[in-house]
Amino acid sequence: MTGLTVSRDEAQRLEQETAERLLEGRKLSLIVDLDQTIIHANATRDPMDAWLAECSPELRADVGCFQLPESPLLYYIKLRPGLRDFLTRVSALYELHIYTMGTRAYAEKVAELIDPDHQIFKERILSRDESGSVTHKNIQRLFPCDSSMVVAIDDRADVWQNSPHLIKVKPYSFFTGIGDINSGFLPKQNLPTTEVTPTPPPPPPPKLVTAQSTPPIAPSVVFKHPFEDHDRELDRIYRLLSQAHAMFYNRVDDQQQGAGGKKPDVAEFLSSLKRRVLRDVHIVFSSVIRLDVDPRRSDIWQWARSFGARCSESLPRSGTSNAPRVTHLVAGKPDTAKVKEARRLGGVEIVKFEWLIDSLHSWKRLDEAPY
Repeated sequence: MTGLTVSRDEAQRLEQETAERLLEGRKLSLIVDLDQTIIHANATRDPMDAWLAECSPELRADVGCFQLPESPLLYYIKLRPGLRDFLTRVSALYELHIYTMGTRAYAEKVAELIDPDHQIFKERILSRDESGSVTHKNIQRLFPCDSSMVVAIDDRADVWQNSPHLIKVKPYSFFTGIGDINSGFLPKQNLPTTEVTPTPPPPPPPKLVTAQSTPPIAPSVVFKHPFEDHDRELDRIYRLLSQAHAMFYNRVDDQQQGAGGKKPDVAEFLSSLKRRVLRDVHIVFSSVIRLDVDPRRSDIWQWARSFGARCSESLPRSGTSNAPRVTHLVAGKPDTAKVKEARRLGGVEIVKFEWLIDSLHSWKRLDEAPY
């Protein structure tokens, strides 16, 4: 895909052809982010041959390297564990598109690494060079007329304005100290206070730089020791994608047999799956949302709500019999005023912030006991 612009009538015609092809093949469309979703990248002026030599053959096979034109940097790309198998399995259910905040040249190089035969993504790549925005992503950039058959996976929900088509992926980090090398243009996230606690700096690194237009020297970077990678996030994502696909085509089959009803929309099935996770949960937060952020507008509040939770700013006052029962106090710190009040009230699960995050990432209400 290039920066070509077409009329709305032409876009509708092209999308109708795509929808007919997908229905005939019983597929949906999947938009795939790159950095920290299916890969982790860093760039260096110094070759990392010595480090690679210490890795196992299996891990070494999941690390690629390239240079961009007129750049002195070596880009090292670590594939998320299970990526090749994931792409093969998902491509049987979905037609895949890359949508990245990286440059076109960067996206094409990564695509060469993860899809060398051009059988999975083909030419379906949208980069920041032609997307029309360097701060947000929009499904309408790829599907301007009909998004009913579209799912997206990305580690950043805020970039998508929490789209109902999105499955948020747990960010993948292999090179500790390096985040998304193409996130320099993106808005800062409204991270909870527990996620921004400073950590001690790691040991001195190789000289690494980020993939900006004029790359500065990056922060300290160390590699995982021992050289193992037990991330299994793509297994979870595949299960969700498979479930959404089955729900969509079950509805299609029912309609073909005369069941009637409106045209199926995969976003509605995703929303239905999400709302089941925390549908009986009523949350109050303590030392999780920054004081300078409106709680109701915070990412974590909106994220919990999208999974069916009810959220309130405070615990009910004593003697307030008609107040909705709070089931969970999600605490970023122990022994806050709200924690003490919840203990006094009784009947409230007091859990660490990680319980909520892990439940949201898992799309499953986890047992509170370990938290």
